[in-house]
This record gives sequence, C-alpha cells and structure tokens, in this order.
Amino acid sequence: MGLDLSCTATGIVVLTQTGQVSHAETVGSGLKRDAPVRDKVERLWTIAARIVAAFDTYGVKDVAIEGYAWGAKGAQNDLAELHGVVKSQLWRGRKCEPQIVQCSAARKTVLGAGRIDKKDIVRLVQARGVTVGDHNQADAWVVAEWLRLQLE
Repeated sequence: MGLDLSCTATGIVVLTQTGQVSHAETVGSGLKRDAPVRDKVERLWTIAARIVAAFDTYGVKDVAIEGYAWGAKGAQNDLAELHGVVKSQLWRGRKCEPQIVQCSAARKTVLGAGRIDKKDIVRLVQARGVTVGDHNQADAWVVAEWLRLQLE
C-alpha cells in the first residue's frame, strides 16, 4: 500500500504483488485550517479509518508513506498529526511499521526523475498504463510501486 498523506486529500493505492492496482481512492476534506479542533480530530480519524479499512479489506502486509512535504509552509503541524495518527493505527492494531520515503526518491526510482510538477505526475503515471483519479492517487501509486520494487 502506498499513501500520499494530506489533511485535504489523502491518496491511497493498494497494489498486488505483480503491480496491478487493486484499490485506489482519495479521501478528501474541505476543512479549513481554522476549523475547530474537534473537526480536525474527526478528519484525522476518518482518514486513518479509511486507510485501515483498505489495509484489512485487501490483505495488505506492507505500507509506504510519502515523507513530509517540507515546502508546505504552515501545514507541517497538521501533517505531522496525520502521520502520527496513521502510523499509530497501523502499528497498534496491525503491527505494521510503514516505510517512509521522500517523494523525490520514490519518483526517481519509479519514474526516472525526482523533480516532477504535480500537474505532470498523473500524465506520467497514466503513460505507464495505470489509471488514477488525481495527483494524490498518482503520488500514492508511485510510493506503492517504490515499495513493491524494494520488496522484490
């Protein structure tokens, strides 16, 4: 499973051992940064619950998460909270310790170039015959494929 974690739109992709996409979704949220704490916590829980549901439904054994987006000024705290919630839920109930990979490293391994604009990522992934709904799923696919290649 590959995860592109974001508090606004998290990409989730599950691959088979042969690299076929068995599940792809984007868990979105229109929540604003100044939303009440309760709403933020519910958003974190909803995202983590969807990830755990996909983990269980598709018999996932290994998970990779795209590392922090250091350029996301002002959003680092929210993203760190999401990372913590997801990692704790994967470990607590499933004893899964996800691997963290920087976006540029995963993209370089899978697509041959580390620095790719968000607007181009969907096109490049689809050129490989992979159907994704948006750039969040495209990034999640890259992370999932990176992990699959590491496990070969």
